[in-house]
Amino acid sequence: EWFERSAKQKNKFAQFSLANLYYYGSGVEKDLSQAFFWYRKSSAQGQPYASYAVAQMYSKGEYVIQSEETAQRYYKDALSGFLELESKDQADDNLYYKLGSMFKNGLGTDVDMDRAIDYFKGSAEMNNKNGLYEYGKALLLGEHIPQDKEKAVKLLEKAIKLENINAKRFLALELISGEHLDQDIDKGLAMLTECADSGDAFACYKLGKIYFKGDIVLQDLDKAEKYLLSAEDNEFTQYTFGKLYLQKEKYDIQKAVNYFENCADKNHWASYQLGRIYLFGAAELTKDKEQAIEWFTKSANDGNEYAQNMLNNMAQFENAVLANMIFGLFANLSRCIEDDYTQKYRSVRRTVDSRLRRMIQKKRQALGIKDEQSQSYEQSC
Repeated sequence: EWFERSAKQKNKFAQFSLANLYYYGSGVEKDLSQAFFWYRKSSAQGQPYASYAVAQMYSKGEYVIQSEETAQRYYKDALSGFLELESKDQADDNLYYKLGSMFKNGLGTDVDMDRAIDYFKGSAEMNNKNGLYEYGKALLLGEHIPQDKEKAVKLLEKAIKLENINAKRFLALELISGEHLDQDIDKGLAMLTECADSGDAFACYKLGKIYFKGDIVLQDLDKAEKYLLSAEDNEFTQYTFGKLYLQKEKYDIQKAVNYFENCADKNHWASYQLGRIYLFGAAELTKDKEQAIEWFTKSANDGNEYAQNMLNNMAQFENAVLANMIFGLFANLSRCIEDDYTQKYRSVRRTVDSRLRRMIQKKRQALGIKDEQSQSYEQSC
């Protein structure tokens, strides 16, 4: 009641606080329309945090029609306000973190990783768990500042103690991959499982893929299905589900087709898989060359050179013997397909080993496919 009375008297801080109550449903029923109304009121009076909140709602399409252009306009207002607060020595750990995020992601400004890392460092020095995670990650990756693994791990572990799930997931994946740290698969898997079991959707997706692929643990399709069901429903999860239901133990061709169709507009490998299914047929599904051509064409138009090659050599690929060889080739190739989900997090990188590369090259030469296509494909993984 106090916030509402004060908000109606044009107190921008009360308006922002009231908007937060409605947005998060704290003490009142969640109401995005009221949240948006009061965020905009507060933003109009120069409250930068309110401008930032409005920008996020436009960016996510929450209550309002999604508009990146409008979001960027509000982000620009927020950035101006944040920098003004900083110039008046009114910056705190959260403000530094927000500034870091804005320069990192180009929110209301151009991307500037040097400034972003400086702000993350300032936030980390104030013990902000998000700043600790971002600065620790930057130190471990060593892409924009000199790498310091020991300091990075200390910062990430500190963020984990402050219950930053992103830091825990990131460190777990780094331990599993061994790319920047000494590999410790058991410890990494235990940490990633804790993240997934606590409800972290992205950890569920990564763990589901690990159990599906069976590269670093024994393949367990039941666990893969369990964790994928708890992951965020997006094109990458749907594509993995499609492949899951093509496996003998979980075979359900209609489910596989449905999942591939659901993500085909965003994933050209899904449309490629559909083309292959309809071209060669499958148990409980009749061949349909016309549909196969449609899906291969869509995949090719979306930039998939393998789909274009299938279209160019359709008659050859219908040959049963050659089809078996193609299936073997693409079964191996599919193991190196990696997504770049949400650009906010780094994936566990995988490369094709030398023996597989030689096998792929040999089979591609037998099919008359140029080597440079294979190289570009490996780079895309």
